[in-house]
Amino acid sequence: MYQINIGTVLLEKNRWGSRLPSFRVSEWIDRFHADRFDGIELWENHAMLCEEEELELLRKYGAPIEVFNSYASFDEEGAAHRQAAAKLIRALSARGVKYNLGKQASDMETYLCNLYRWAEQLPEDFRLLCECHPGTVMEDPAFAEQVFRQFRDTRFQAIVHFPSTPEQLDEWFGRLGGTISHIHVQLRNTQNACVKLESNPERVDQGIEILAKYNYRGTFTIEFTEGVSSHENKEELYHAAVADSRYLRSLLTY
Repeated sequence: MYQINIGTVLLEKNRWGSRLPSFRVSEWIDRFHADRFDGIELWENHAMLCEEEELELLRKYGAPIEVFNSYASFDEEGAAHRQAAAKLIRALSARGVKYNLGKQASDMETYLCNLYRWAEQLPEDFRLLCECHPGTVMEDPAFAEQVFRQFRDTRFQAIVHFPSTPEQLDEWFGRLGGTISHIHVQLRNTQNACVKLESNPERVDQGIEILAKYNYRGTFTIEFTEGVSSHENKEELYHAAVADSRYLRSLLTY
């Protein structure tokens, strides 16, 4: 059984603006369960900037927080942010954390030193998930491969995006292999607008073939979908996310 989560950042209209939460995640958890999402990838400000009452509901509600989606930096100035994120991760019993390394390859020694220190603050049975994201040092598969070869702790794992082009996805898996344990799902059209998976079945099928080739058994998060960055209507975004989850699950038969 494949685990498909919903990213609360998908529903958050302020994700790239004020970054202030515009809704309470606790009010959506029953719907997440009813629509067969297996867990949550929690945008950190939905916990870091919420009221104590909401934080308590997130602690008690019982919806697994599979991934705590953090934006803490790994320069020296990010120490307080990293510490606050670690505290919330433990309080919410999150099972993993998504993070991004910085933009400067010349600062890798600092990034990794601070990453190792952060890992010491986090649970032992836990995934530290580096998002191989454009605009960061980890956007290049060859460079990312070199970085992951340095890690000796199996908690250090990778996130890639799906469906990228078959060539890109094949290179990521060819270089990082079983280190990839989480996938962010989003499909964009030729105008770079987010669209539903069913709008390009050929691209999605090609991506599934790559996952099957490498026998991928990790987790997924529906990160973005049709309507993101346009009308930002939560109900429509949510229905599109449910459609993407169901469509993806129907194809995961390998």
